[in-house]
Amino acid sequence: MILALLMGLADAVPVAEHIAPPAEPGFVLGFAGQGGAPIREYVPRGETVQRWTRMVTILQLGWKPGMGPRRYAMVWAQSMQRACPGATVGEVRDTPLAGHESVTVRIDCPRNPQTGLAELVVGRYVTGSEQLHNIQAAIRGPATPQAIGRVEALVAAATLCATGDSRAVCSAG
Repeated sequence: MILALLMGLADAVPVAEHIAPPAEPGFVLGFAGQGGAPIREYVPRGETVQRWTRMVTILQLGWKPGMGPRRYAMVWAQSMQRACPGATVGEVRDTPLAGHESVTVRIDCPRNPQTGLAELVVGRYVTGSEQLHNIQAAIRGPATPQAIGRVEALVAAATLCATGDSRAVCSAG
């Protein structure tokens, strides 16, 4: 659902700048795609991108005039509210990342119409030097305080890797 809502906003721009995958024990790459918005989806080992309890999604969104991180976050939030009746959107918070403009927002979907399950997702939009990036961490099912803290921490710990970055975390992506 999340990918489909953003695909219409992205321009295809193949670059090496990216957000590094999360250092989350037990998570594996469940899907990687190129297309208009290169995407990587990580799920716990043994789960799929269709049937998951936790997921981390990383998107490269390209550039569009007037579409900075705050605007992307607001469009995403509005799309999520249309897709999930009763969804609530938290405050869009400024969360700079390594000197780059970035915002973070939390969305609670009480019952995803596609699955019948509750979903909570925290999304962060980051303006890089080459393009706009997004990392989302989500949980499906009951949102315990521990689970909420975990997804918020995953998004907060995002690493923006520049083209040619030699840090170990950047070469893993």
